[in-house]
Amino acid sequence: MASTTLYCSRADLTDRLSDGGVDFVADDDGDGAVTEAEKVATLDRAIVAAGAVIDQALCPWINTLPVTQDDGSRNETLKLIAVDLASERLAARAGGTVPSAFTEAAVEAKERLERVRMGEERVCGLVYPTDGFETERRRLGSPKVANPFPTYGRRR
Repeated sequence: MASTTLYCSRADLTDRLSDGGVDFVADDDGDGAVTEAEKVATLDRAIVAAGAVIDQALCPWINTLPVTQDDGSRNETLKLIAVDLASERLAARAGGTVPSAFTEAAVEAKERLERVRMGEERVCGLVYPTDGFETERRRLGSPKVANPFPTYGRRR
């Protein structure tokens, strides 16, 4: 499997928008004819923009961004967030009205990313660099202080 740093693929966006939807958002001159190169360029710009928003939310917690994943097994949570953000971006591209379903999904994705950025929520299935120290953190607890000459409970 090839590795990738993109959080979603063109196929993921095409599944959300449909083939006709991709043709519509990629048709800049409105003549109804869209080349494959135009589609690829349009989808790639939206995917990269969505990835930048995701990276911004993850940067307080992940040392190396973007997150490298296997092309066939992307993090499902990040993929869905990227598709929501990229779909809204593509729908708004021509300056038209964005369907409310796309807007609502993108708003929810942005709110979720804000909670991730603030540390209130974690991305399911994503390995954080500090996860390796989970056991040590649990064992630390409160420090124990010993007094070799306890005086409490005894009268002098």
